[in-house]
Amino acid sequence: MFGPKGFFTELASAMPPGLKFLEISYTYRHSDPGFLSTLPKGSEMGQFVGKEMVGLTMCMSAPDITDDEDDREGTEVGILPMQKGEGSVVVKDLVEKGKELVMLDVTLFELGIDEVKGALNACPKLKVVGFTVGLEKSWPEVFEALESKGRDEGVGVEVLELVGVPGEGLVESIKNGGEASVRSGDLENLGKKWRDLKSVKVSLLRTGVEMWIREGEGWVKK
Repeated sequence: MFGPKGFFTELASAMPPGLKFLEISYTYRHSDPGFLSTLPKGSEMGQFVGKEMVGLTMCMSAPDITDDEDDREGTEVGILPMQKGEGSVVVKDLVEKGKELVMLDVTLFELGIDEVKGALNACPKLKVVGFTVGLEKSWPEVFEALESKGRDEGVGVEVLELVGVPGEGLVESIKNGGEASVRSGDLENLGKKWRDLKSVKVSLLRTGVEMWIREGEGWVKK
């Protein structure tokens, strides 16, 4: 869904106030270096958040890999999210109007961990969530941050997806043979606080996807 400046503001204003579900989804285009600049700004996207919404998706998918030599999109993997800061306005709207949300996927935007926690705190009915977050060194730093606050922001969440945006420290580590994988122990503390959590999906820019399922008191990689 593309449009000229102001189109999305006009479209958002035309949405019925009682809209329950909305999905805005893009597939990353590696062949277009200016692809991200063609997307609507966060200030426009935030206007789609409605007070009666139950499900909201604003996501970025990776192109399918194919064997077609002429398919320029099918030769590269992963995505780039909209730059940090664009999602801040959306989070502000979620805080103001997201109290009825049960499902939320805002992986289109890179968010800071405090913005993720702010959204979780403001949307107490969430069961299924997806966020794109900065990842400086390793996954444990994100899990520890998500379970570090005094109140239980994550209680009630059953399905969690995290798309990591590797920082310089992690990039250098990977270049030197390091890994960015999750270990079962990394999820244990988060699982203790997020008591309803059943599955966790992680990836780096939607590459190297790992799916973890809670089995009893432990976590198993599928």
